[in-house]
Amino acid sequence: MKKVILFSLVVASSVFARSVTIDVSRHVPIYETREVTNTVEDCGSGFDDNNILGTVVGGVAGGVIGNQFGGGSGKKLATVAGAIGGGIAGNQVQKNVKNKNCTYKNITSTKEVLTGYRNIGYYKGKEYSKVTLEKQPKIVIEVR
Repeated sequence: MKKVILFSLVVASSVFARSVTIDVSRHVPIYETREVTNTVEDCGSGFDDNNILGTVVGGVAGGVIGNQFGGGSGKKLATVAGAIGGGIAGNQVQKNVKNKNCTYKNITSTKEVLTGYRNIGYYKGKEYSKVTLEKQPKIVIEVR
């Protein structure tokens, strides 16, 4: 008997309810605070981030080695070429050594993320709203 009465009430209330489409007059963005984790590379930092030490040491060593070859103008040319080649090589060696010393860490921070919109409209002086992922020009409401 109780089930019949409850069923009758549900049916009766749904008979008197109707759907109405109304214009949305404003949209209120909804934000949530979420944790975001990013992995960052930590290779250390200091005065020699541009591998200057490796470039200079390589350049000097290359110049000394290049000076052992040729004679006259050729010797000068070999010294300059050796210094340039040694500088490039020293720079690369220091970069490779530095990259082997890198570590990775996870940095967690909070971020405000837009999760949807509360679409607000009015019908017969009463405010109605519906939450959706995107702004809506109209919403459907149930009126009794």
